[in-house]
Amino acid sequence: MRTVPLLLCISLSSLFAADNIWTQETKGMNTNRSQQVIDAYLVDKNITNITFEDDPKVKKRKLSIIENILMLGVSLGVNSAEDTLSNTTGSKSSSYANYEFKFTIGKDFTFWHEPYTQPTRLYLNINYSSLGEEVSSLGWTIGLRENMTYWPLYTTPTYTIYPTFSFELGNATMTRNSFSVNGFILQTDIGLTYQQNHNLEYFLNFKANKSDWNYAQAGKAFEGVVYETLSFGLLVGLNYKFNYEDF
Repeated sequence: MRTVPLLLCISLSSLFAADNIWTQETKGMNTNRSQQVIDAYLVDKNITNITFEDDPKVKKRKLSIIENILMLGVSLGVNSAEDTLSNTTGSKSSSYANYEFKFTIGKDFTFWHEPYTQPTRLYLNINYSSLGEEVSSLGWTIGLRENMTYWPLYTTPTYTIYPTFSFELGNATMTRNSFSVNGFILQTDIGLTYQQNHNLEYFLNFKANKSDWNYAQAGKAFEGVVYETLSFGLLVGLNYKFNYEDF
């Protein structure tokens, strides 16, 4: 029966102990030490000599999980494009170079990879491109980008270089002189990204874009007329990732 008060004493002591006494590194009491504690109570009838020892050093472990809240980015590009206008009797093509600006907002997710790695990004682009003063287009695309951080080309504790692949689709309006046409956009990108401290991303992408326009003249659409633009270009940009650990 004397063991019951002893157990109650130990339990009450643990309730009022500091939070950091017990850690994952705390080892169980060995047989000799536990026998000394029992003897101090049962034999010597003195519990004042019972001492409890903390770990020599409290170790804290920080999980390497970085969760993304939001990503904002801007990019500039130059493209070599070819317009083709065709109907049942023939086609006509013209080539030119144009420049574009993109604003991007997105978020990283983990869909089919290791939990909490978040290599897949869903994003929305606002695109503006210009060919001098006569032709310009404004549109949007929704994209899916795979940041292949799991296949790094070079990595250090502060930065990583890895390949990327993205796929986009959306809509745009092209204005030529005083006429406007709407079109469907399909685009793919492949490139390299330099990521610094899990926040900054500098990227260089090679892109291929196909736009199918609803040909119209004087506001009237023509059936049987196919108007499309195929372009290849280079895109450079900067993204900034806001993560929960930043706040």
